[in-house]
Amino acid sequence: MDFLVMGSDGIFDKLKNHHIGTIVWNVIKEFQDDPSVTMHQICSKAGDEILRHSAKEKTYDNISIVVIGFKKMHEYLEKIRSNTISEPIESAKLTPSTYKHRWEEQKSQT
Repeated sequence: MDFLVMGSDGIFDKLKNHHIGTIVWNVIKEFQDDPSVTMHQICSKAGDEILRHSAKEKTYDNISIVVIGFKKMHEYLEKIRSNTISEPIESAKLTPSTYKHRWEEQKSQT
């Protein structure tokens, strides 16, 4: 697992899981080449972006969010920043079916 997003129902009332995943990957992509931005800061920025999107969708419930980056995300950033990955992840390639496949893959490993 790369990251985990935990949020209140006000977030998930307006945004679908795949949209939230795309938001997080877009933020990762935006900062992946900047070593001055830590994984924790990327997670914070991703949370802010999710809140912004949720508010833009005019949710009427409370909105709280936490984005937690795991070891795979940290390793990905290290590899990108040290140029050991030839093709960075492009969020445009991450479709809802991609998330479903990753979720099913994670589920089968547990």
